[in-house]
Amino acid sequence: MGHNRTACLCICNLIVANLPLFAVEQRAESIPFKLYGNHLLVVQGTLGKLKKRNLLLDTGANPSVVDQQLASQLGLQSLTSQPGTMNVVSGRIDTHYASLSGLQLGPLSRESLPVVVADLGFLRSQIGTRIDAVVGLDFLGQSSFRIDYENKRIIFGLIDASASAVPFDTGPPLVTVQMLVDNKPVRVLVDTGTDGLILFRNHLGGWEARLSSSSMKISDLGGGTSLPMIVATDTRVGNVEMGPRNVYVADGHGCCDFDGLLESLLHE
Repeated sequence: MGHNRTACLCICNLIVANLPLFAVEQRAESIPFKLYGNHLLVVQGTLGKLKKRNLLLDTGANPSVVDQQLASQLGLQSLTSQPGTMNVVSGRIDTHYASLSGLQLGPLSRESLPVVVADLGFLRSQIGTRIDAVVGLDFLGQSSFRIDYENKRIIFGLIDASASAVPFDTGPPLVTVQMLVDNKPVRVLVDTGTDGLILFRNHLGGWEARLSSSSMKISDLGGGTSLPMIVATDTRVGNVEMGPRNVYVADGHGCCDFDGLLESLLHE
């Protein structure tokens, strides 16, 4: 499948991701979601034999992550004798990989999905509800989908691209787009799990001198950290002008070939 498809980032609180498909495109079908912290999308689905599990949708996750307590309940076994590592904004963490017997979300389903097992308890303390798994594009990439923030529904199936569509550079399990930040071109990962625009320090060059004393606290699998801030006077993605905005700076740890993370919910 070609990777030069279209992602659509719309000021009217919609995101369309026309992704390379693993299966024949189905007719449009929608499911509801709950929105936490103005950017975290939580839906209900089936993990293995367990129904009505809380799933956090994160287009920046690869692979998907299952909470260690639920993994024990399902009897998931490690796929390797040695732990692996996973990169998160706050650093690298030790993980182990397992095979999930099944995952179903609306019209989408997969069997024997490789997943990371990790403690997702920090999400409960952060948003006030239990999260059983973080579902990434390794699963969601089976279908095109649109996130309707206004009506809090995800529509899977054939999607019409809008006038503000922009090309993305890669397909599942990651989707990146080109944007301009104060006329500096950067390539960012479209990440529904990110609140704001985060750029990696080792990709910024001379911007280091622009760091301010303001910061944003984040929590992830690696724990908590504070990210310093740069104020950008002009930002845009394709023909969508995002205007002035705060840009938060993370170390990056030399792990990625893209320059940062961009939330999918764009505000006027």
